[in-house]
Amino acid sequence: MPLVFCLCVIGPYALTQRIFDIWVMFFFGVVGYVLRRLNYPMAPLVLGIILGSLLDKSLRRGLILSNGDITAFFTRPVSAGFAILIALIILLSIPAVRRLLQFKRKDGDANREKKANSQD
Repeated sequence: MPLVFCLCVIGPYALTQRIFDIWVMFFFGVVGYVLRRLNYPMAPLVLGIILGSLLDKSLRRGLILSNGDITAFFTRPVSAGFAILIALIILLSIPAVRRLLQFKRKDGDANREKKANSQD
């Protein structure tokens, strides 16, 4: 590990000869350590870093082709379906919304049991 650390420090400094790059490396190393201690999954983070620039370029290209009109992304059924699916996934990943849905589901189950018991 000390050899890997030395190479990680020498690498950024050798490219630009600036101490700032070493501080940036150190900062993101600490961020990575904290995320690992909090059990944050690294795969989505790496995918976001890699695919983020590609997404940005594609979004800009699409907006240029549509003259800045964002509704062009929702005119086709497949793209609208993907947009709705993404919105639902994001909405259901919010803990408060998930708790609300579970509470309503438990409420509905309790009401059905009461009705079934009263009919017997």
